Amino acid sequence: KLNVRALSRNVNNLDLSKDITVNAFKGLSGVTIQKFSLPGDDPSGKGINVEIETTLTNPSALQLYMGTLTLAISYQDTVLGYVTAQNLTMVRGPQTLSLKGILISQNTAAGLAVVSDLMSRYIGNVVTDTIATGYEVMPDGINSVDWLSSAVQSLKLTVPLQSPQPLQLIKALNLGALGLVFTPPTAYLPVATSTGVLANYSLPDGFNFNIQFTQVSNTFTLVRNNTPIASLNSSYNPATSDMAAGTLDFNLLASPLVIPDASHEAFQEFNRDLTVGENLAFNVIGNASVFANTSIGVVNLVNIPFNASTELSGLQSLDNPAPTITSLQVVTGTATELTMAITVVIVNPSSISLNTGDIVLDLVYKDVVLGTVTMPNLAIVPGANTINATSSINPAASPEGIELLTLYTSGAGASVNI
Repeated sequence: KLNVRALSRNVNNLDLSKDITVNAFKGLSGVTIQKFSLPGDDPSGKGINVEIETTLTNPSALQLYMGTLTLAISYQDTVLGYVTAQNLTMVRGPQTLSLKGILISQNTAAGLAVVSDLMSRYIGNVVTDTIATGYEVMPDGINSVDWLSSAVQSLKLTVPLQSPQPLQLIKALNLGALGLVFTPPTAYLPVATSTGVLANYSLPDGFNFNIQFTQVSNTFTLVRNNTPIASLNSSYNPATSDMAAGTLDFNLLASPLVIPDASHEAFQEFNRDLTVGENLAFNVIGNASVFANTSIGVVNLVNIPFNASTELSGLQSLDNPAPTITSLQVVTGTATELTMAITVVIVNPSSISLNTGDIVLDLVYKDVVLGTVTMPNLAIVPGANTINATSSINPAASPEGIELLTLYTSGAGASVNI
């Protein structure tokens, strides 16, 4: 009923029926996350604290004071946690909401798989559509209003989550005591092992929750001067981590080092420089996957990208210090050949271990090749190595050979190269 006054006259009790359409909150649009952080663990042990700043646009003409609004965050139909905005007034147009809450513990394998996928996608800078659903409204911050909470529960927003930039969590990599096992059939497919691999890592800004890595696997390529040299794909290996120091330690179990045909020449150059040089710098580019203990459960983070510079200490031609012959004994002799048993100490100044099979080297005296030295099933480890070898020479074939034999029989010393 309406009462109307016009032209100095009053008209009372007029009937009025009018439908008015007002945009509601269901039309909320432009929902984007400006900041996403996991600043620590929930003190009560319920999970990981989460803080979100999100912008949205309210198309409704209504302005509504909600007080405390709680939203449930889910992904792939799994509830991940709850976030709350305090003293909230929904105004018309764009506004920013500051939300705080927790990611809850996941008690099922399926739930852990979902949260692992979400975290892996965030690290990989992949857009992930999460769902924010209205859960509860408390205008006074204490008491829920049933009809308002019921209305809010119909609110369902798609919220894209993406890291602000591609994340490089692994900052540096030390390959530790690297071992390579070569055989003639596997000259370009040696087996690699390493003890004491050390990765330096850091979590993104705002991520300070406790995480302890327990297993790690790697798929990476060795790159030198922008040229791929070899690749390796390892299974999961046990690992330990120190969050305060930002370190991850593990041993690389036996894995094939694959050298493709196109990289044979580059691999030969790599090995040559590693053999004769003091230090060899290169890059390790690839992805790591880990299992980690967190307050929401054991998560499996996969395809964590990294591009780390590293170096290996070289063998320095195994001549620093020079090898020493500790014993030499003539085993057999003919008119044209002398066979000797030799014990030689070779010091490996690097952290690399090599197993190369049988090695045959020239024995050189005064720049003249007198014969050969055979080291059967040669295995070199860091530090001093005592090697039993055999040598065959023809001393009568050259003046230098006769001179060396004369020095030997007289008990005088002589320096030879092998």
